[in-house]
Amino acid sequence: MHVVVLGHVDAGKSTLMGRVLHLVGVVDAKQLRRNEKDAAALGKSSFAWAFALDTAETERARGVTVDVAQARFVTPVTPTRPEPTRVTLLDAPGHRDFVGNAIAGAARADAAVLVVDAAPGGFETGFGDASSVSSNGQTREHVRLARSLGVSHVIVAVSKMDACGYSEERFEFIKNTLEPFLAKSGFGPEHVSWVPVSGFEGVNLVPGECAIPVPNALSEWWSGGTLTECIDDVPTVDRGAPRPFRMPIADVIPNGTSRTLGAAAIGGKIACGSVRKGDRVLVMPAGVVARVKAVEFPVGDGDGAGRAENVGHAGDACDVAPGGCLCHVDFPVTVAAGVRAKIVTTESVRVPLLVGSRAVVHSNSYAAEATIASIVCKLDPATGEPVVGGAAPRCLTRNQGAVVELAFGDRAMCCESYDAVPSMGRVALRRDGATIAVGTIQEAWPADDEP
Repeated sequence: MHVVVLGHVDAGKSTLMGRVLHLVGVVDAKQLRRNEKDAAALGKSSFAWAFALDTAETERARGVTVDVAQARFVTPVTPTRPEPTRVTLLDAPGHRDFVGNAIAGAARADAAVLVVDAAPGGFETGFGDASSVSSNGQTREHVRLARSLGVSHVIVAVSKMDACGYSEERFEFIKNTLEPFLAKSGFGPEHVSWVPVSGFEGVNLVPGECAIPVPNALSEWWSGGTLTECIDDVPTVDRGAPRPFRMPIADVIPNGTSRTLGAAAIGGKIACGSVRKGDRVLVMPAGVVARVKAVEFPVGDGDGAGRAENVGHAGDACDVAPGGCLCHVDFPVTVAAGVRAKIVTTESVRVPLLVGSRAVVHSNSYAAEATIASIVCKLDPATGEPVVGGAAPRCLTRNQGAVVELAFGDRAMCCESYDAVPSMGRVALRRDGATIAVGTIQEAWPADDEP
């Protein structure tokens, strides 16, 4: 299972997950001592747990996550949970300057851990005020993006509970405030889990022998599970009917100095189909045929995550970068110059969207400027279906649904319709540092076709 960790900057995401990695044995005592020494040298002793994931010098110096850190662990086995869950953890940045990196992490995830800060004023800062132009809180932004990018389940980890004395009242206040927004964003009660935790003290993170004792102030009112038990309980994602291989490219790890095929490992989450060592695949949008020399995790339908290592190709060298796609050699992915999409605008729209308006479109690891070429019609607020008849709207304001046509300009997008491959048919539109709309692709047209 791929799990992305989201939340406002300074909510304690990296500290929380660094502590989990230590408790499950991924971070050993030697590495912990080294992290403690490095943190102390920077005058940031409290960041030692976070250094398990924040490994770059710039991240450690600034004290914030910049890129998506990745780690793997297995949830603890207990008498009531004999089958562990294999987890690929994606720790996303919370700072608004790095939302693009958070999007890339969320696009690869099956579930999310949304970390919110229970310290006095912490939750309020992160959740922000939807009506305030100056609000920098990223909790709302991350929730919207997670849903628009296909995350199906959210675990709300109410962190820093030690800073509020493990107060049930504080936990319930956060839950009652956040729950309606989650529901409005598409995460109903059946798709949300709640758990109070402390990353700094390591409380309520794992069950069993490796668990840190729960303080009386928490055990008096909390009888639910731990964080890793919540991960165990995430429902299995239905991948649908088998389809030809598709893997949006999320990472390119060069073996040399170039990012050309034959000198790089390509990583990503498989959207559909399967890939094995020796398979011939098509690298799009370059249109180059490659052969898979190794696969780190051979997977197929029903698993949906893997990395094709050391991919060689049978033609001239070509650039390969995040935002592209590996696909079945006989069933190429659509390389679209534009799409027709159902979108819903958010409360972050400050200036109405018109024909000709520009925004950055995100889909998986693709990000490029697009133009609204046409506003076709509005969507019925009750049904979400197109409104038939009548004049097309001249503009879109906040919290409106519509069918629009987007033109991508010079950089075509590898995508599919939402009905064909859901994880490759979702888009998010951002402008001026905020997400202004999310939606699904209904139709895509290749670069040599007209809409």
